[in-house]
Amino acid sequence: ALPYYSNNSWVTTTDQTTVNLASKVSTSPVQVTKTADKTNVGDNDKTVTYTLTASTAGSLENKLTTYAITDTMDDALTLNESSVVVKLNATTLTKGTDYTIVKDYPYQDENKADKTATFAIVFTSTMLNSDAFYDAVTADAAKTVTVTYTADLNANAASKFATALPNTDGLYYGNNSGMNYEPGQTVKVFTYGVNVAKVDGNTNSPLGGAVFTVYTDAAATNELKVDGKKVIATTDDTTGMANFVLEGSTKAFCFDADL
Repeated sequence: ALPYYSNNSWVTTTDQTTVNLASKVSTSPVQVTKTADKTNVGDNDKTVTYTLTASTAGSLENKLTTYAITDTMDDALTLNESSVVVKLNATTLTKGTDYTIVKDYPYQDENKADKTATFAIVFTSTMLNSDAFYDAVTADAAKTVTVTYTADLNANAASKFATALPNTDGLYYGNNSGMNYEPGQTVKVFTYGVNVAKVDGNTNSPLGGAVFTVYTDAAATNELKVDGKKVIATTDDTTGMANFVLEGSTKAFCFDADL
């Protein structure tokens, strides 16, 4: 005889065995979050640490074939791949065995539009076939995947002073029955530069037309050089504000990007 549903469970009439579906499938919603350890990046502080979290999906009875945490960052930021740490709850996972890092990862967003993430943490079939990835059969909440990594400012920051650099995550997951995308959060860090003015030591008035060299030590013995060229500065005639260039060049030198 066909099974029937009674008291939140299926009952078979042959042996009266009950199968509690709620105990086998996680009913918790998928959640994705993201944070950054700072708001501003710039001179001598070019590295941002990001933390991504995502709940697991699927179940012991309905395992996934794809679980990928996507990350799309501004092109002024570069992933430090060696810094990536992935945990399932408190357990640190192994790159290559449990997950891979895939750059330029293709996926479809919640509107089924084709997108490409800067990179994604993609769980392996070995991990997704493992019972350890999924909820315990009596759990009320999904397990949590946590990803931490650092990213550095790169040369593209030269044209983005005082500009927001967005970084967005999400979760792309599913199996042969269909794929889903859960949008995460966008966090922004802002670039900043350094304003330097040359002033008269007695009157504190701006000194226009001054030329000076930049040094890397307090004793002013080691000139700052890039590709063998000194970094020098000339000051505005009115404000005394310095414009930094490489020696013999008119191209502006950007401390955020050129060092």
